[in-house]
Amino acid sequence: MTKLTSKEELFVNYLVSGKSQRQAYISAGYNVKNKNDVYIDNKASQLFNKPKVMDRFNELMNVFINKSIWTREEAIHQYLWLLNKSKNHIDQYGISYASSNAYLGALKGLNKLSFETTVKGSKIQKEIELLNKKIDGMSSNNNIEDKIESYFNLLSSSN
Repeated sequence: MTKLTSKEELFVNYLVSGKSQRQAYISAGYNVKNKNDVYIDNKASQLFNKPKVMDRFNELMNVFINKSIWTREEAIHQYLWLLNKSKNHIDQYGISYASSNAYLGALKGLNKLSFETTVKGSKIQKEIELLNKKIDGMSSNNNIEDKIESYFNLLSSSN
């Protein structure tokens, strides 16, 4: 991979941290003095669309996503540990305020993690269904190559 300049690397890091392209461009130290927002947005977009910048962004996002997945798994393990410990405490000593709160808190946490996964999964599923409907709605006169091309155009336009 081609090495980024220090400003390009900063720009990518700011994007990964959640800043907008404009904010990342400014924070990375690019000259924006006496420049309007449209100019800055265009320059930031041009910078982001450089293959080496986009590759680095994707690389860092993959690292971030993998860490998030591990963190999610770890959170589930911690909730399960707390759930089991509090259940054992309740079984052994009876219900107390602390053990019942710990038990209910672990249940709520696990349910929340499960619900978030379900919601995200259902959103992705609905998007897939929408794309499939659009593909099915294409003229039956189109050959398969036209349908494939249209499908990829739909995918790229939804990103």
